[in-house]
Amino acid sequence: MTALWPVRHWQAFWRRAPRQLRVLGKGKVVLWLAGLTGFAAMNTGNNLLFICWGLVLGAIVLSGILSERSLAPLRLTAHPPPLGRVGEGVRLELLIKNTAKSGSVYALNLDAEVYSARNGDKDFNDLAEAAASQTARARFILSLAQGRSRSFGATFVPSQRGLARVASCSAVTSFPFGFFAKRRRFSSPQKPRFWVAPAAVSVPGMQGLPGVRQGALAASVPGQGEDFFSLRGHRDGEDLRLVHWPSSVKRQQLVLRETAAQASRRAVVRYCLPADAPLDIEERGLSVLGSVVEYLLGYGFAVSVCAPGTLVPHGAGERQRHDCLLALAKVDLNLKTPDWPARDSGSLHVAVAIEVSRNDADHTFTVGASK
Repeated sequence: MTALWPVRHWQAFWRRAPRQLRVLGKGKVVLWLAGLTGFAAMNTGNNLLFICWGLVLGAIVLSGILSERSLAPLRLTAHPPPLGRVGEGVRLELLIKNTAKSGSVYALNLDAEVYSARNGDKDFNDLAEAAASQTARARFILSLAQGRSRSFGATFVPSQRGLARVASCSAVTSFPFGFFAKRRRFSSPQKPRFWVAPAAVSVPGMQGLPGVRQGALAASVPGQGEDFFSLRGHRDGEDLRLVHWPSSVKRQQLVLRETAAQASRRAVVRYCLPADAPLDIEERGLSVLGSVVEYLLGYGFAVSVCAPGTLVPHGAGERQRHDCLLALAKVDLNLKTPDWPARDSGSLHVAVAIEVSRNDADHTFTVGASK
């Protein structure tokens, strides 16, 4: 263990070094040629061999100078997405700028190193506390003129729910000869971060639940619905297409047909796994819960979410989907699930519970509903 201590520190230093160099296949050939030519020149005293040795060494030095000239004027920053999803591609925006007063830079590869927190962690200050690291890569850049800025998308697929941080961005070039790949790291003190929501899974059991795919109910107030509500007199400015002509002829005045408003459909999605469930099963339960929320929102429900330490009020639409997934990304499984919100008797209420049944072979999630 003592012998490995310097190795670990050297590896940690190398990962955080502002410049890194990797010898490519062509570079290994050139280094072997330089060694063999120098050895032969010193042993034979042949001037031609010394000239060849100098040319090889000059090519190595020139490669280092030109590659550094391509990396030195660069400025690279990362802009994370508002929300990621486990198992789905996440796109980081990498903004690169060439601040050189003259000359373009060539043959660049851009990437970003992303660290993920352990499940349920709200924050992590030291990258050593991260559960996993991944590399998001952008496409190859052939050239970038002086003073120009360009934005590129670097994609990766998260494997961990929770907080993710962009530890650093890097620009790599093998310009001009392809002997070496020189990397420059750009560290940000703020370390841009974003949340990763649970994975999307199929929930085929939702189709057979009562009330989920039924039409909207009629409320006891007039509105823009389909069911008949009442007849009343016409007012100035109202649409004549709503006139009920048989009644108008009978009463000798214009009579409008009113329809009943549709009552909003509401659903409460609650996390109901046992406290002693394994971590992977709990994470799977959050994935099922998030997919149920998306399913209900797709059918026009106003959805509320009850999860450990989290209660998202009712809402509908794409904004509610984002808010619910963001709340599930931040869930701490060690906290207690809050109580159910009070039921609204004036609208259809679907309560969805997620439970785990423990079989000898596997774990099965079930979804149930009640009005």
